[in-house]
Amino acid sequence: MEIYDEFEFEILGEPLTWQSVKVARKVNGGMIFYTPKEIKNKKGYISNIIIDTLKETRTDSLFPTDKAIGIEALFCYKIPDTLPKKKIKMFYERYDSGYPDFRSKRPDLQDNLMKGLIDSLTGIIWMDDKQIVYINSAKIYDKQSKTILKIKILNGGIIC
Repeated sequence: MEIYDEFEFEILGEPLTWQSVKVARKVNGGMIFYTPKEIKNKKGYISNIIIDTLKETRTDSLFPTDKAIGIEALFCYKIPDTLPKKKIKMFYERYDSGYPDFRSKRPDLQDNLMKGLIDSLTGIIWMDDKQIVYINSAKIYDKQSKTILKIKILNGGIIC
């Protein structure tokens, strides 16, 4: 896999969980489908961080690209303060040694976390999410909540 260009972003705050639509019942028995306001706001926040970073660091106008894309995403959750002090100390010792603890609780990695991230960047980094040919992602506990995102634009031609 030959890399044409590569970017890394750090998005502070709780990772975006994506639920595409919610359903509400109308008084007359009908159904309403809607995207929650907090999801729209968080998607806009992520998009704005990426756009602002690209404006500051890039002078070319390669975006959105039509090339193949690789994504590496690390979804970091702050270790709960409610844990016993002994466990928190053990966490920091492992973390400082380069062995963070994986988070095996909700939200789902692909369905909820990756979908929100990918949808936030469609039309900004890539034209269509079908261009994504490689994903490597994980959920871990960290000293603070954030998402670390590495985007790789790959050589290999235009996606048809």
